[in-house]
Amino acid sequence: AKAGASRLWDQLKDYAKLPLLKRLVFRVLSHHAGQDVRVEGIDIFCAIDTSREGHITVDMLAKFLPTVDESELEEVFKHADLSGVGHLTVNAFLAVFFQGRKLLKPELSRAFHHLVQDSEGGEVLTEECLAAFANETAPLDTIVSDLANAVSFSGEHNVYPDDDPRHPGSVASKGELTLAGFVKYMAST
Repeated sequence: AKAGASRLWDQLKDYAKLPLLKRLVFRVLSHHAGQDVRVEGIDIFCAIDTSREGHITVDMLAKFLPTVDESELEEVFKHADLSGVGHLTVNAFLAVFFQGRKLLKPELSRAFHHLVQDSEGGEVLTEECLAAFANETAPLDTIVSDLANAVSFSGEHNVYPDDDPRHPGSVASKGELTLAGFVKYMAST
C-alpha cells in the first residue's frame, strides 16, 4: 500500500502541474475510461473512501497519504477538484490516471467531440465551447489562455495573418483548435 500511496502522490502532483485544458480533457475521458484505468483507479478510490460516501475529501486523502505535507496536499487537491465542490467523485479521481498514459486517437476524438458538442460548427474547439466548463476553480480566462497555447503549439495559428484578430497573438483572439491540432496538443508533454 505504501508504494501505491507514493505512486498516487506522484500522479497527483503531475496532474496538478498540467494546463487546465488538459485536466478538463482528462476529466471528460474519465467518464469513458477503459477497464484498465477504471480498475486501478477504483481500487485506490475505494481504499481512500473508507466511509463509502462516493467521494474523496482532502482529509480522506491525507489519511491515505500521511507523510505528505498538509498544505502541499491541499494545493494539489485544489487542482484536481475542477468542479470546486471540495471533494472528488470517482470520475474526477480517475482523471488523474490519464496523466502519462498514451492516449489513442479514438479516445481523444471522443473527448474533442464532447467538448465541442454544443457549438454551432462542431468541428472546432473554441472559447465558447469551453465556457460551459468554467467555474471558480476552472476560470474561463485560464481555459482560454490554455486554448491559445494549444492553438499556438499545434501550429494552426499560421492560417491567420499577424494583423487578423483571430491570430493567437492578438488580444482579440479567441483561438480555434481543430481535431488534428487537439490530438497534437494532447500528445505533447
